[in-house]
Amino acid sequence: MTMDQFSEWVQSVFDSCNIHNELETRELIIEVMRKFHSLYKSI
Repeated sequence: MTMDQFSEWVQSVFDSCNIHNELETRELIIEVMRKFHSLYKSI
């Protein structure tokens, strides 16, 4: 996955998220950070 693909994925994830639901938002942020960390390690 490239950084552009990652950015598009993050945007789509947050577009589909109910930002007013703190639990859902927190879980998405954790998922995004994990994916970013694994992507960054592979570069």
